[in-house]
Amino acid sequence: TNKSTKINFKMNIIPFEKKYYSIAQEFIQTYEKYSVILSYKLFQKPEWIFLLSQNQIISSQEQIIGIVSVSRTILHCLPFARSTTPENILLQQEFIQTFAEFLKTKKVECLNGEAFGSSLILSALKLNNILPSTINDYDLMELNIEEFSKIPLPTLPQNHQIIRCKPQINPHYKNQLLQLQKEYEIEEVLPPSMPFSELACKIRLNNFLQNQYFIALKTPSDEFVAKASTNAIGKKFIQLGGIYTKKSQRRKGFSFILIYTILKRILRVKKSAILFVKKSNIPAINLYKSLSFNKISDYIISYFVYND
Repeated sequence: TNKSTKINFKMNIIPFEKKYYSIAQEFIQTYEKYSVILSYKLFQKPEWIFLLSQNQIISSQEQIIGIVSVSRTILHCLPFARSTTPENILLQQEFIQTFAEFLKTKKVECLNGEAFGSSLILSALKLNNILPSTINDYDLMELNIEEFSKIPLPTLPQNHQIIRCKPQINPHYKNQLLQLQKEYEIEEVLPPSMPFSELACKIRLNNFLQNQYFIALKTPSDEFVAKASTNAIGKKFIQLGGIYTKKSQRRKGFSFILIYTILKRILRVKKSAILFVKKSNIPAINLYKSLSFNKISDYIISYFVYND
């Protein structure tokens, strides 16, 4: 019986090709709120993308059962991971075995995605004796547009300015943004097992300034004290990230004002907003709730460190 089950539920991992463009896009849009980063990466880095199917040749969206991006970071959209029907449980078991084999030649440093799918991938990595050094648990939250529309425009403190930050920004301000980005990464992102890299931080900041909507709040003393930006732009949803206020400037409503500003812009382009927040960060969760975000799922980011 086990052998016949294996045959019936054989899973194929198929490299992405241009001919799959439209059906992959249709598939990812159906579940985009759970995997906006993957939706954003789908056609930027096609060499990293793989389609999951029980067919060896895909000709329609219905034949796709999942999409993964595999480089040093794994991103995923695995809808079958969310369900406990007998068929999906078999798919989950088959995925763990098949993906473990696929990952034997890969060196994964980060796993980023909804908890259901991430748990399956962690099980696959475990079969290869690869265990995470850090697992961070997040709430994935979606904006309630109707409730947000009722929130009045917040008042900007006197002589404070919201500045749109672009690649050609004045070097004086660029250095301040880099300092904010550095503090944010050390406090919110960097796993304990990983040293901070100033160069990598600069590269990430430049990438955000080039490709994302990035704003900062400037005080009368010409100092940037808070920042917020988008970090992934999908077809229907835009994900927020990099939201940070200097410790000495907190509880003044700066993040609320910046996020409100970004959300208004997102709604003008007829999209909605998603973000994820650490379960332990209660002040941030309360902030997002006050802006009409509601939890829709659990989310995991795991890091892996190799001794060789």
